[in-house]
Amino acid sequence: MTETWRTVPGYETYYEVSTLGRVRSLTRNSGYRNRVHKGRALNPSLNCNGYRTATLCKPPGHREHWFVHELVLTAFVGPRPCGQVTRHKDGDRTNNRLTNLAWGTYTENSADAISHGTHERGSMRRQAILTETDVADMRAAARSGVSIKKLAATYGVAYRTAAHVISGTKWKHVLAPTQSRPIVYLTDDQVRLVRQLLSDGLSLSEVGRRVRRPPNSIKQIRDGKAYKWVA
Repeated sequence: MTETWRTVPGYETYYEVSTLGRVRSLTRNSGYRNRVHKGRALNPSLNCNGYRTATLCKPPGHREHWFVHELVLTAFVGPRPCGQVTRHKDGDRTNNRLTNLAWGTYTENSADAISHGTHERGSMRRQAILTETDVADMRAAARSGVSIKKLAATYGVAYRTAAHVISGTKWKHVLAPTQSRPIVYLTDDQVRLVRQLLSDGLSLSEVGRRVRRPPNSIKQIRDGKAYKWVA
């Protein structure tokens, strides 16, 4: 591919970017004692997410950090459309050649990441506590009768997290158990009804039958341990 250079929008007399993803400063007079700043190629750095960034400067003391891929697309394609992001077609975040870049939707970008195998999910996420093996084991244990509360304590996660894992509403890429049921939460009006029925003297079992919940769930509401946000 033949390398072509264009000025960076907003830095027309200061910087250029090329179709090969290179950035360079332009030779210019500083205006101070007629000093001349000779143009040079910039050496972009890698940020914590693996993208190349460059710092562009212009008077008076204006400095901005830019993604190199944004500079390339803005110069050769045009401004970023509202609601869109940069797509690296081959999945390599450091490949900022114009032929490898395109503006696209978040959905398209996510689809690219999945097809390239770079999409972080499950245990690939930095904050992940569980692994795919843990999830499979938790679901197997739940099918054998182990309670969600016990599983949550065993694997060091919140009750709600364990419930989502077991039901398959989270960690969907791990085969969900056929016997799991989706989690269905009470509406705010149902919670208020539960509190009213309890104040009327109905038993936990009776209230539970009214809203199709086990007595222990009703007890959690009565004791203020569940649905605390419902006034």
